[in-house]
Amino acid sequence: MKINIKTLLIASIYVLPAFSDPIQDCKDFGKFLQRSGFTYTSSQDCCDIIETNQYQFNITCTDSHIKTIDLEIYTKQYFFSDTGSFPLLSELTELKIDGETAFPNGILPKRFFELPKLKKLNLYKTPKMPEKTSDINSSSPVEEINGLVKFPYVLKTLKNLKTLSIKNNQIKGNLTSEIKEFKSLKQLYIQNNLFEGELIIPDSLTDLNIVGNKFTTYSTSNKNTALQEVVANGVPLIDNTFINKLSGLSNMKKM
Repeated sequence: MKINIKTLLIASIYVLPAFSDPIQDCKDFGKFLQRSGFTYTSSQDCCDIIETNQYQFNITCTDSHIKTIDLEIYTKQYFFSDTGSFPLLSELTELKIDGETAFPNGILPKRFFELPKLKKLNLYKTPKMPEKTSDINSSSPVEEINGLVKFPYVLKTLKNLKTLSIKNNQIKGNLTSEIKEFKSLKQLYIQNNLFEGELIIPDSLTDLNIVGNKFTTYSTSNKNTALQEVVANGVPLIDNTFINKLSGLSNMKKM
């Protein structure tokens, strides 16, 4: 059988991996991981699932840029020792980190709010917030935050924040009037916590889920004409007064 050498060479070119040489984002992210002690080299192609017994990365890339990062840390041995050097990846839109000890002192890194195109931030088991609103870039493009284990009042200055989900965390205590300062918030999901007392919510809300909480009164300060959907099964504050108040709202679609 006669083999066409030219055809064979062309075919071999097409089976080469898309990122035979790591993209710059991978190099930058790899250097960051190295500084934190992760067994990772900056010469690796990071656009894939990378798993060890201690952690797992799932990174997607488009047009030679990292688009999403999903990191789960299984052991206290690994954490980001220098969050201030987290690379400002120019096209990163979604960041998920699951690990109780992922950050020094358990504090949410303010660096994440400097990422220029980040829209969705999932931070599970992160127990502490930065202390000052001035630590947060209010112009951050972040629109959705999930998984925090305390109500993050310090994030009230985020101009683009539309969705906040801190469900299933068994958070205790009362909501404060400071929640009114979340001026852009549309969706608030706090179901399956242990909030009690007065239910105070931002006036901009369209969707609210408070299932499993212990609220007893609906604040008279609430002016929620934008509300469209409320889920509150089993919450003590539900009575005819509460139902009549919400059902009278012009935009209400489901409750």
